Amino acid sequence: VLDDNKILTLANGDRIPMTDNVKLMFEVEDLRNASPATVSRAGIIYVSDSDLDWKPVLDAWLRKRPDAQAKMLASSFSKYIGECAGPKDVGHLFQFMIRRCHAVMSASRVGMVEATLRLLTGLLDGADLSVSEADASGELERLVLLSITWGIGGLLEPEDRSKFDEYLRELSENMPPNEMTCYECTINLDTMEWEPWSPPSWKYPKMEVEFSTLLVPTVDSTSASFLLSNIHKQRAPVMMIGGSGTAKTTTAQMFFDAMDAESMLIKRVNFSSATTSGMFQAAVEGELDKRGGKNFGPPSGKSMTLFLDDVSMPEVNKWGDQPTLELVRQLVETGGVCFLDKDKRGDFKVMEDLLYIAAMNHPGGGKNDIPNRLKRHFFIFNMTTPSQSTIFSIYGAMLAGKYPASKVPEDFGSVAKGLPAATVSLWTWVRQKMLPSPAKFHYIFNLRELSRVFQGILRVSRESVSTAPMLTHLWRHECQRVFMDKLVTIEDKQSFQSQLDQTTATLLADARGGGLAAAGLGAEAEGSRPSTSTSQDGKKKNRRESKAVIPNMAGGKSRASTPGSSAMLELEPEYTEPKYFVDFLHDDEYDEDGILVAEAPKIYEEGGTLEFLRNRVHSFMKGYNQENPAMKLNLVLFDDAMRHLMTISRVLGMPRGNLMLVGVGGSGKQSLTRLATHIAGHHPFQIALSKSYNMNSLMDDIRVLYKLCGQQRKQATFIFTDAEIKDENFLEVFNSFLMTGEIANLFPKDELQIMAAELRPFAVKERPDFVETPEFLVRYFIDSVRANLHLVLCMSPVNVKFPERARKFPGLINGCAIDWFLSWPEEALVAVSTNFIGDMELECDPETKQGVMVHMGMVHRMVVESCAEYFQKMRRNAYQTPKSFLSFLSDYKHMYHTKIAEIDLKASRVQMGLDKLLKGAEDVEGMKIVLADEEIKLRHAEEATNAMLGKLEKSSMDAKKEADAVGKIKDACEEDARNIAAEKADAEADLAKAQPFVEEAERAVNSIKPNDLNELKKLTKPSDIIKLIF
Repeated sequence: VLDDNKILTLANGDRIPMTDNVKLMFEVEDLRNASPATVSRAGIIYVSDSDLDWKPVLDAWLRKRPDAQAKMLASSFSKYIGECAGPKDVGHLFQFMIRRCHAVMSASRVGMVEATLRLLTGLLDGADLSVSEADASGELERLVLLSITWGIGGLLEPEDRSKFDEYLRELSENMPPNEMTCYECTINLDTMEWEPWSPPSWKYPKMEVEFSTLLVPTVDSTSASFLLSNIHKQRAPVMMIGGSGTAKTTTAQMFFDAMDAESMLIKRVNFSSATTSGMFQAAVEGELDKRGGKNFGPPSGKSMTLFLDDVSMPEVNKWGDQPTLELVRQLVETGGVCFLDKDKRGDFKVMEDLLYIAAMNHPGGGKNDIPNRLKRHFFIFNMTTPSQSTIFSIYGAMLAGKYPASKVPEDFGSVAKGLPAATVSLWTWVRQKMLPSPAKFHYIFNLRELSRVFQGILRVSRESVSTAPMLTHLWRHECQRVFMDKLVTIEDKQSFQSQLDQTTATLLADARGGGLAAAGLGAEAEGSRPSTSTSQDGKKKNRRESKAVIPNMAGGKSRASTPGSSAMLELEPEYTEPKYFVDFLHDDEYDEDGILVAEAPKIYEEGGTLEFLRNRVHSFMKGYNQENPAMKLNLVLFDDAMRHLMTISRVLGMPRGNLMLVGVGGSGKQSLTRLATHIAGHHPFQIALSKSYNMNSLMDDIRVLYKLCGQQRKQATFIFTDAEIKDENFLEVFNSFLMTGEIANLFPKDELQIMAAELRPFAVKERPDFVETPEFLVRYFIDSVRANLHLVLCMSPVNVKFPERARKFPGLINGCAIDWFLSWPEEALVAVSTNFIGDMELECDPETKQGVMVHMGMVHRMVVESCAEYFQKMRRNAYQTPKSFLSFLSDYKHMYHTKIAEIDLKASRVQMGLDKLLKGAEDVEGMKIVLADEEIKLRHAEEATNAMLGKLEKSSMDAKKEADAVGKIKDACEEDARNIAAEKADAEADLAKAQPFVEEAERAVNSIKPNDLNELKKLTKPSDIIKLIF
């Protein structure tokens, strides 16, 4: 179309000419995808970001302000940002950031200034400025400082924030007090003075609630909510950016909870690498109603906030673009998208009353950035990792609510107060030592792990854990389940166990010496926030303590410790022995007729010895086999298998308990999950994979599970293996479930509301904040599904797609507890071989049989070690899995039975031959006796025969004489016979000569016919010849 002929040729062959009055203008960010032909046919005008820069944006905004304010605001911006005088002088503040700071995301100067002005607009709208010009000038300056802090410095990490705060202090005396940075303070819009962020008070709920609903306000969440509120009320988009586990989603949820549900709806859209433009558009359109014409909007005239979670996740195509985010940009920028219906395709669909809040990870390190054209619409600020004091306040408040000091012994309270600090210390050590690598890509330890530790602690009732030692054992057990089960090598597990012992010893020592700091009860931990000090040259500088300082409850001096650097304390032996906490010690109640009266209560408590639990699990396995005779389980419950089973059972017993089991084939992932599901009393489900199974089939199965777990409120376990991933989009569905619980287009809107309405009595009872709206009930329905449906993903680490899938679908890692199955230890191998071979009859003594079973385990272990050695030398993997070991045992049994049968057959044949030989010998002896008797008879018969021979000789002489006489007669007869034969021959010769005449005569007679006779009769005188003849 850019050629001189100006004709557009379509794929179907249509040719559309462009008239002379039509011109094309392209506005692009760069020419990286432009071909030389395109560039040569278009005039190129390059607009630099420094041609206009940020100054016109500021001037345009100032013109909208009152004249008195505009002058003072212009002076403040000039003072703190500088003047924009050209490409080399863009303002001293921006030059400082370029030289000294590193933002977590690239952003244009215009975008940062626009964000600053947007925040300042929100602050000015609610500010109570003084009438006095002098006072108002200082108040406006403080507002400008706060706006610059978050608008320009909001993308900095804590270390750079300290530098930014220090730089602003050099320019102004209106900064907060020295002990606080400008990030830790806000401005009271009534007094117009600096004051520290003060989160609202929070009390532990009196009734039992799900752990996921416990949202504790903190300094970080309060500051983030303040920014969200100021930007959101202007109906402008806002984005939170932060590392994994920095409470972005939780902060957004707390902000949404504070909204008026009567006028504002919330729709969460979770992105992954498989999210397409169509999926996003369908997810948004599903929540909107038609308002007239081509206008659509939320129902009942309400507004709706779209929460775009993990917005940077959509895949970047080969041209470097993200088409899904281009549709997001179009929606944010133009307020609508195009119809996809066939009859309206291409027409613009207006979507009204939509607001946007987004969250994403830091770009870089394999994580995507978002297009600049989308980025410029958002007010963006960085969510940093919460400080230790913030973490103490969150979990300390929970523990203080669960175990009030007035209701527990003093030593128990001391340990409980120290748990947040001890857990953070252990968590910090894990983050520093257990770093991710290509083989350990899932080594990501964030606040989710801390939450899972305390979720397990708070799950136990106060009656089950009543002493300080038991609480310590519970804490150690939860740390092992959350942190240690995630580790992939024996060395890492041993290192963690050693650090856990050291941290436990420190916890107990401090508790007995007066207890750890009441950090968890709201006290600030020293060194947890930046402070300022004065150097010798008189300049102020910020510093952030690198050590975690744990204050002492007894009032003693605080003890600073860096993870792993504290003095080695010896842990008492009673704490080194493992304790196991389970929830399957109680039995169902039946009446006299065997009818179930009440299901066993799931009380999470200390379970006793491993042997006791093994016997308990054996009884459950027996019951499973009775209920499922076609799918019997014959598991060898060695120690490792029991630990994995208890880990699975622990997660399945928690609301929203989802699990990823990672292990090579034959590790027992699926079998242990089925057994744990039976123990928990859940409904097991696994897809029936077939050639025709597709995305629609999966959605149908999930609909059934949603109705079972949401509408019927029953517990279910969905087992899914990597061998069942026929389509990568399957993982997109699971990613959405794990992150939000909402799957786009799963149910029609009206059907979903009908199912949710049935849950109203439960919602009123369980939710203190119940609101009588369909949207609240739908949310409660989704929460019920997430609480009752447990997803167990069984993955193999040898699958080359496993790391890539984990990167593309972050919910698989973030939304699941991970249990990594290591190679079976030798005792496990011996136990399995004993189970297979123990009941088998071997043709050997018991010692040899035991040696064979031990040898089998040793051989497999040696082969596994050889595989590791082979990889070290050849850099090629060779796997020897537990499935191989089980196949080896099965083949051994089969071959043993086959060979022993062959040997038995040969032995039976040899024995049969020997038996016949013996029988033959006996028969020979018997025949010898018979033969002796027969010899006597033979002699008598011989004598009689000899006598008879004598008589026969005499008779033969007489017979000979008779024979001679007969011979003579015979000779005479033979002579007569010869004479007769000669005469016969002569007669036959004469007959032969006469025969032709006879035959001729017969022919002549035969030739005479009746007419001939009649003719003769007529002759009166026949001739002589006729007379002769007739």
